[in-house]
Amino acid sequence: MNGLSVLRQRASVLVISLLWLNVALIAARAVWGTDANVMVLVGGAVLLAAAATASWMVDRTGPATRTATGAAQAALVALLVYGFTDSPLQIDIHMYFFAALAVTAAWIDWRPIAAFTGVTAVHHLVLFVVLPAAVFPGQSDLSRVALHAIVLVVEAGVLFQMTQRMATAFAEANRALEDSQQSRDAADRSNRAAEEARTGAESERVERERAKAAEAEKVKTVVDTLAASLKTMATGDLSTRIADPFPGDLDRLRIDFNASLEMLAGTLGEVSGNVGMIRANAGELDASADDLSRRTEQQAASLEETSAALEEMASTVTETSKKAKVVAGKSDEARDTTNRSGAVVQDAVSAMGRIESVSREIEQIIGVIDEIAFQTNLLALNAGVEAARAGEAGSGFAVVAQEVRELAQRSAGAAKEIKALIHKSTAEVSSGVDLVKAAGTALERISEYVAEINVSIQGIATASQQEATGLHQISQAVAQMDEVTQRNAAMAEETNAVVHQLTTQATSLAELVGRFRLSGAISRAAGSPRAMSEAA
Repeated sequence: MNGLSVLRQRASVLVISLLWLNVALIAARAVWGTDANVMVLVGGAVLLAAAATASWMVDRTGPATRTATGAAQAALVALLVYGFTDSPLQIDIHMYFFAALAVTAAWIDWRPIAAFTGVTAVHHLVLFVVLPAAVFPGQSDLSRVALHAIVLVVEAGVLFQMTQRMATAFAEANRALEDSQQSRDAADRSNRAAEEARTGAESERVERERAKAAEAEKVKTVVDTLAASLKTMATGDLSTRIADPFPGDLDRLRIDFNASLEMLAGTLGEVSGNVGMIRANAGELDASADDLSRRTEQQAASLEETSAALEEMASTVTETSKKAKVVAGKSDEARDTTNRSGAVVQDAVSAMGRIESVSREIEQIIGVIDEIAFQTNLLALNAGVEAARAGEAGSGFAVVAQEVRELAQRSAGAAKEIKALIHKSTAEVSSGVDLVKAAGTALERISEYVAEINVSIQGIATASQQEATGLHQISQAVAQMDEVTQRNAAMAEETNAVVHQLTTQATSLAELVGRFRLSGAISRAAGSPRAMSEAA
């Protein structure tokens, strides 16, 4: 039984134990309380583990057992994720897929890795469409499935390459051991042939004994040297080489042994270099994921503040729009009042015109009275002259004429005063008419200004309403951006956790490879940044 078979025997026990441990975890989850179907959980887990165990009992390390355990392991982890339906821990249980996939590498075979990856991919894609709650908590999308698939494929690819390299290395080591065993068998056959020849002619015994002893010494030296080198190799030191040539055809063993060690050391050196690159890249991914998570959180906080500011601005614009509508209503009332005032002014102007017409008519009548007073005064004067001529007989008539004359003079004076007052009243009425007309013109201009102001206020109210609507839409868009940013922040945290897990696994792989001691040149090449960049 070679070293690879021993490792696979131990891996079979580890994998079967882990299968039944997962069955226990699923049963504990079912007892603890879950929204999933308990019969599907427990029954499916027991059937999967039992089927894989049955294959293991038939052939503990065969290809069918390796493939069955890989597929069963993925299905059990899927059932465990299903058991955490509607639980906030469901997305964290997805990390168990990557850990369980790493355990399948213990077989040092690509079949269980491929089976595990295939079952996981089918589980994610099919249940994402048929029953998404059994895969991801809450609402999910295809981008999350794609992200998990990328990480799973990267890890499977690394594990596949590592197992292939290790299987090749073990195969080379086994061939070297077989060559050594064949050499040892050849030496035994030579000893037996020498012993048989020694029973021949006594004369040739001494010579043959010497030849046999020399041959045996050569073979013993070769076997001891190979045994010492193999022992050193078994301790993990791959830097040992057989420098001294073996005698004759046995030197081929030394050349093949050194070539096998060179190939094995080179393979492990490349694995070590790749592990270093993985660790470096995982470190960069880790830093980038941390930076992305931090910037996403800052962006989410900024969007939340922006959304609050937009909501407050929208409220202010809405209030302004309401006040603009109120002012527009008051402006309409002012315009109506101004229009009514203009009508009143027009009526006043008309009344002033009528008063002016009446004043002219009164002035004409006063002119007639003034002419009558003038004619009466002339008649009284003529009557006085005639009374003076009549002498004593006309004295009484003279008195009457004098009274009539005085009365005519007072009438003429009163008519002049009334005429003067009418002239003054007409002037005042004309001035009032002009002032009322000016007031009417001013009121018309005010009405026009009020109409223009009303149109402007209506435009302001309409624009404010449109701005309020636009700000509300912007606020909704910012809220949606905030929600998307929150989801991106959660996805960045998940990616960060995956990168941390990948870094831990790369460190574990580096520790495994570090158990082997390589030659100085290969070790320096595997660990140098230049080698990593050239390998990349």
